[in-house]
Amino acid sequence: MHSWRISLFAIGLLASLLMLSFCLNAAEEKAGPASDEGPGDKADAAKTGIAATVNGNPITWAEVDRIHRMMGGKAPKEAILERLIQRRAVRDYLDEKGFEVDQKLIDEEMKKIEESLVKSGRSLEELLKSLQITEEEFREQTAPSIRLGKYLEKTITDEEVIESMGQVRASHILLLVDDKNSEEEAKKKVEEIEKELRSAKDLKAAFAETARKESQGPSGKTSDGDLGLFNRFMMVKPFSDVAFNLEIGQMSTPVRTQFGYHLIYVTERKPFTRKEYEERKDSIRRGYTGLRMRMFPMEVVAEADVVRYDEEEKPVSEDAPEPEGEDTGKDPAEKDKEKSPGSEEE
Repeated sequence: MHSWRISLFAIGLLASLLMLSFCLNAAEEKAGPASDEGPGDKADAAKTGIAATVNGNPITWAEVDRIHRMMGGKAPKEAILERLIQRRAVRDYLDEKGFEVDQKLIDEEMKKIEESLVKSGRSLEELLKSLQITEEEFREQTAPSIRLGKYLEKTITDEEVIESMGQVRASHILLLVDDKNSEEEAKKKVEEIEKELRSAKDLKAAFAETARKESQGPSGKTSDGDLGLFNRFMMVKPFSDVAFNLEIGQMSTPVRTQFGYHLIYVTERKPFTRKEYEERKDSIRRGYTGLRMRMFPMEVVAEADVVRYDEEEKPVSEDAPEPEGEDTGKDPAEKDKEKSPGSEEE
């Protein structure tokens, strides 16, 4: 019955809760019992009323504050809000699908968590005390993860996993949209570059040369825009969606991601075979399911009716805040190439 998959979710949840506990204990040791205000968070402490609505249902700042206090004021309230938005959106999605898990499964997972705690030298009572929540509240927080995990277990097919493991090799030209480069400037420039490349006699050579001269991503200067082989999960979704629908030797129209505008040119396609899949099926499915657990909530939020509010409870945006950039030395389109389905050890 694939019990190892549900165990994976339980272990992941347990790790997250233990991290919450660590943050809370660290805060108490440093500054005494957690207060309503976290370090440097006095402005946020004044927030009241509705923080967001998901499909018309409100999330209040009081809910955000409760989790914020539980974490010892260490997590930004905006980040907590986004997690609550994801949870509500997933709940609504599964409700619409009519997908439920029975109480027996919840009980089984609670037992596994308790057993894992014992092995680590702690008890459930100690964990609940450090998190300042009741067992009922703990079960309430656990159930959504179990429910989503069970839904993915039921709906993920071998064909889906095999397709996701296929790879393409592509080059790109990136025009950044940031403090120094406006939306209008980047869009105009990328359209000019596209028009020029469309008339090139040797598109591959012209693309490489243009990437070297014009691309504002690291790969332009170091490898003529070449990103190497990657699967769907190694790049941001808008980029991957386009790249995996291009044929070898085909160039995309401008693609907008949170980084700016891209032109993508595919040079190689490497399908993942069923034979390769069967040789490492359990490991690959574990990795893929873990990725889907992380990505699925964001995908559901993108399709949900989400409205965020300012301190005066006026709508500010229907889109999730863009992730802050981090100088990792990687090309902006890239995620973590070291972490993909099946990369974990057996």
